[in-house]
Amino acid sequence: MTDSWNTIADWYAERVRSGSALHDFARDHLLGCLPEDLGGQHIVDLGCGEGILTRALAARGASVLGIDPAPRMIDNAWAAEDVTPTGARYAVDDGCVLATVDSDSVDWVTAGLSMNNVPDLAATLSAVDRVLVRGGSLVFSVPHPCFEAPHATWIEGGDGGARRVVGDYLAEGFWRSSNPEGPVGLGISTECCPPMSMAWSDTGF
Repeated sequence: MTDSWNTIADWYAERVRSGSALHDFARDHLLGCLPEDLGGQHIVDLGCGEGILTRALAARGASVLGIDPAPRMIDNAWAAEDVTPTGARYAVDDGCVLATVDSDSVDWVTAGLSMNNVPDLAATLSAVDRVLVRGGSLVFSVPHPCFEAPHATWIEGGDGGARRVVGDYLAEGFWRSSNPEGPVGLGISTECCPPMSMAWSDTGF
């Protein structure tokens, strides 16, 4: 999956920075779950991509490290930091391990639209639990399957509108996008809510 994201990293960065309603909404909604003043707080932004959420967290005063397994995503994040410095830092790392993060070292772990892409959710949650201080929190968002799901497509209506049809709403596992509006062939993992909830519960969240 890392190779897939590496391949489309430049396209993804351009899409996010040119204005993506989904990514802007997800960022702002997640920020609404956090204090306005994050001064003195240490945060790991898991699956940071090109840094849309990482930069916003740094702007609130946090000491924030954005991590992503795709090196080209991190290159784009650093490029944005060079243009408009926020104090955010970035590292290539596997969210299932978090090798660059010390145990009991962060107050928050954030994950904006990325937890659905991890190949091993249980391992990722275990790694998150390891790096959080006692009383620390994981705050995340995941896209609803109606937005990206196997065999999902838009069908034009006779009235000039369109409707979204999802062919396999309950499908789980790895699949490749056929969305002509996006990066065709991008590999994505999908999990339904019950298995995700059980993984959180088993880890103690």
